Amino acid sequence: MAKGGYSVRYCPPAEMPHIADAYRLVMLPSVEAGLAAHGLRVLTHVASHDSLVTATATANRPLRMVRDGRSKVVRDHRAGTVRSVDAERPAVLSCQVAAAQRVGNLVVVVDRNGGQNDGLVADVSPQPRLAARFAAFGFDVAEADGHDVLALRALLACDRSDRDRPLAIIADTVKGKGLRPVEGKAPSHYVTIDAARAASWKRTVR
Repeated sequence: MAKGGYSVRYCPPAEMPHIADAYRLVMLPSVEAGLAAHGLRVLTHVASHDSLVTATATANRPLRMVRDGRSKVVRDHRAGTVRSVDAERPAVLSCQVAAAQRVGNLVVVVDRNGGQNDGLVADVSPQPRLAARFAAFGFDVAEADGHDVLALRALLACDRSDRDRPLAIIADTVKGKGLRPVEGKAPSHYVTIDAARAASWKRTVR
């Protein structure tokens, strides 16, 4: 019996997979249902290596109990703090589901501008053979100049009511195109644009 009247039980390492399964199959669905009842969109996941959520293990203070008037360590309780959440993988999973369900009227537009918030895509998270990967998922694929509005409109205007494969449009663009101070540069992801700069740049691109 622990302080405060709580009962505790030693959990051997062999039982940890079962505890993780209990969180994944019982507790997390209950949390999702409770939050969804309040109109929230929820994603819950057990942190593990190479998953949607990864965590860094942190050692907490040992949990102690009192037995026969003596204090004993029951277990070295370990928890974790979230290290990263893969924001792209849920979108990939959604695409896989759409293809499997033959949602032919779904059109996904990928802005392939080569940049992301922490650098160049080629340096941080390369995406080789992107068109082939979408095709492998069961998509029709079209590649276009993302700055060609007429070409994009033509692709989006196609009647897909009789199609059973969703369409992925890979639009190649250049971040900041037409503005030499920021064109194609990774830091321009966070460029600050005040009123004077905005007015000057508008004159440049016209």
